[in-house]
Amino acid sequence: MCAKATIESGKQPRSLSNVRFTLERATAHYQRQIQGKNRTPTTVLLLTGSPMQKREAKLVIDQQRNSDMDVEGGDFFIEIGALTQAMDDVGKQSFRELDDAFRGTQDINDVTEMEDDKLLRMGPSAELLFKMLNAHNPTVDKMNLKKAGHMYGRTELLGPGQTKLEMPSFEDAARALGQWIEKEEVEGNGALNNGAGGPEGQAQYKQVQVQAVVVDREPFGNKRAAAV
Repeated sequence: MCAKATIESGKQPRSLSNVRFTLERATAHYQRQIQGKNRTPTTVLLLTGSPMQKREAKLVIDQQRNSDMDVEGGDFFIEIGALTQAMDDVGKQSFRELDDAFRGTQDINDVTEMEDDKLLRMGPSAELLFKMLNAHNPTVDKMNLKKAGHMYGRTELLGPGQTKLEMPSFEDAARALGQWIEKEEVEGNGALNNGAGGPEGQAQYKQVQVQAVVVDREPFGNKRAAAV
């Protein structure tokens, strides 16, 4: 598998990271939806610490421009959370050029630059999550959280002497936000709203199980993440 991956990588001499590949693939996928007249509202959320070279950013922009995509209403959007603390100026500038490449209904890219250590220590703020999940809205896209000091949480996630942080499960988060619906309630509403509750009208229920993630800060500032 490693040998095959090396061979395939050699066929793409202009691609120095998988960020460009991910962005081009997402754009091409949505373009195929448009051509097939089967458009589905799509938001691509990419969290990366990998820089892009200027020529890679240019190739992504050229592909998006040639796709002639008009996405009025936010049907398609790419939100990039860039961990730029260790990036050089070229890498940061490449993401900024991608962010500023288009205007109006053709603006499908938004880049939010974040500092790795602060994000790990403080966590994302509610404003940051709101911006990243709703940047297809022009008003939200213009929010400057870094200038306002609203990028990260107000307190550190770990107290003195603590080394592990367990994130809430999907169900815990949904319950805290008042969005969790019990299986029995969903099925009951489906039968009530659809008479006898035939196959076409049955309410579908799928519980999403998300592993808790433990972030472990080891001595000397080394960080690692593991699923439990």
